[in-house]
Amino acid sequence: MFFALSLTCVGQSKVTSYTLSLEFAPSFMNVSTLIIHKSIDSSFVELKGYKSFNRKDLYFCDTTTLHPIELSRLTSFLKIYKLDEKKVKKRASKKKYKNLLLVKDVPGNDGINVDLSLIINEKKKKHHFWSPLKESEDGKLMVILFDIMQKAFPIDKPFGHKSYEYIKELKTYF
Repeated sequence: MFFALSLTCVGQSKVTSYTLSLEFAPSFMNVSTLIIHKSIDSSFVELKGYKSFNRKDLYFCDTTTLHPIELSRLTSFLKIYKLDEKKVKKRASKKKYKNLLLVKDVPGNDGINVDLSLIINEKKKKHHFWSPLKESEDGKLMVILFDIMQKAFPIDKPFGHKSYEYIKELKTYF
């Protein structure tokens, strides 16, 4: 895959293509993976639900195309979204979370873990968050993503029933 990043005349970066992947691990639901890919001329949204936490037993997989303009809100948000790689490293090393700005960022027994990966211009950035507050940057991202998911997988599409039901349940964690 090729990802491009072009520059405008005033020096601001213009995101023309990217792949955003999120792995959701809710406390009391099946885990899932959301992939959103945008390029200049096409884009797709894919949602996979798994029967188990190891992500090997696929329960459902729905993919649909969206016109790239339908991702403009997400694309604009990703230009300013700050990915905190320190949280990823802390989670990977299983150290306790310390000195985080929001108390809600400290993982508990209930809630949802989200691992995010963003590839722009062949550069991969990772981020982790847990049950974000709606007013946080991660919470704002989730509002945008749920709008996209609900547009991509409405209940009236023949293939989207499992995705629709899953999204409806997943939204209760945010």
